[in-house]
Parts: sequence; C-alpha cells; structure tokens
Amino acid sequence: MATGQGILDRLKRVKAGASAPMKRGVLPLVAFYGREPESEAMRRKMYDAIERVMAMDDARLPADTPVRQHHMLLDWGDAVGILNVDASPIELLVYRGELETPLDDEGMAGVRFYSAVRFRDLHSSAGGRGYKSFSLERVDGGGASSDLSGYQLDCIKHIERIRAAMPKPWLYPMFEAAVVRDQWFDLRAEHDNGDGRRDRTISALCFGLDVVAVELGNLNRAGFKRRWPDGAPVMPPSVRRWQRSTAAPAR
Repeated sequence: MATGQGILDRLKRVKAGASAPMKRGVLPLVAFYGREPESEAMRRKMYDAIERVMAMDDARLPADTPVRQHHMLLDWGDAVGILNVDASPIELLVYRGELETPLDDEGMAGVRFYSAVRFRDLHSSAGGRGYKSFSLERVDGGGASSDLSGYQLDCIKHIERIRAAMPKPWLYPMFEAAVVRDQWFDLRAEHDNGDGRRDRTISALCFGLDVVAVELGNLNRAGFKRRWPDGAPVMPPSVRRWQRSTAAPAR
C-alpha cells in the first residue's frame, strides 16, 4: 500500500509540474542563426577570427595617425592582426605581390618576407650595432666585462656574416636601408613607367633577401644559384642616387 501511495504522489507531482507555466530561459544561438552546414562553417570561422582578435594585445594608434589606403590581414593561428602595408617597402611589395616573380619558385615571397622580419629582429636585438664594425676582442679596462650579452653578441655575428655574404659593396647598405630604415628608393610608384628602373630596384632587394635566406637556413644554396645564375644584379639607378644624396655634405 505504501508503495502504491508513493507512486500516486509522484504522478500528482508530475501533473502539477506539467500544468505550471514554463520558466523563461536562454536559447542557444544556433536556434536563431542555424543554417545549412556551409553557412554554419562560415559563421564558426567568423567567431574564431573574432576570438583571435580579442586575444591580441591592445595596440592603440595615436589620434593624429594618418589613415592609410592599404592594409593586410595577418593570421598567426592563435591571433590575427591588420598590417599597415604603407609603413615599409617590404610590406607594400608583399601586398602588391611583387616580392615574387615568374622566375622564382612558388612560395619565395613568403621566404623573403620571413627573412626580412628575421633580419629586423637580429638588427633590433643587436642594438643597431650590426651594421657597424665592432671589435669582438675588446676588453674593457678595470677588469670589467663587456656590456654585450651573449644573445646580443650572437646577433651581431649573424649580421656580420650576412654583410660579408653580400657580393657587392653597395648591396648591404641598400638592403639594410630598405628593410630596417624604411628607405623607399623608387618603390612607392605604382608601376615601372616602362623604363625598368623600379624593377631593377626590386630585383636587387630580392637578391639581398635571398642572401639573408641562405645565411639563416631558409633557402638552400642550390636554389639560390638556380635563381641567380649570373650573380648579383647591377646597381639600380635609385640606389646610385641614394648613395650620392647620403654622401653629400649637410648644408
């Protein structure tokens, strides 16, 4: 009898719960935005991109920063960013697809861009000293050790090796000016104007980037020789003008 009464009590409770008004709840987003599998995949991709943006450090631009025309989305897997491609000649050439020519193997634009970024890191970590001659055998007086850290010294050695690998004396100054100091030469122009001068500047810059790629182990020497069978290109007119301007005495 007790067991039967317990069953009746449970039925009464179920019946009372069914007649009670439903409590309001929060429906999942799929109830509102659920679509076909293709649309769902695109929506998921959008939310993943938003999540990566929110995971980035908050980089605020000054209020007087001019608005640029060209930007490029970079995706590092765990974060994404928007790059101002007008900030440097390397970034602009990547954006325009001019860091790789039909003579290059597929993917060389990525290799060259990575080499440029790595060289900037080396130059920054070297404290800007890599482009100057530095005595690695110097000993400070008073028994004090050198003020260079081991990592900084390694970066200087890497830069010195890269500079020594450049086969022409004008190549390293031109390469460092374009990659590190954002010297534009004639690269801002949209087109070559039919005289081939801008193309020669790009070719010289690509040659320098390939030298760096070889020295950093991102490109094998066989691939380098296949791309540049005649060695270094001729000095571009833009580099010659730049050298004259930098050698002119300040007024």
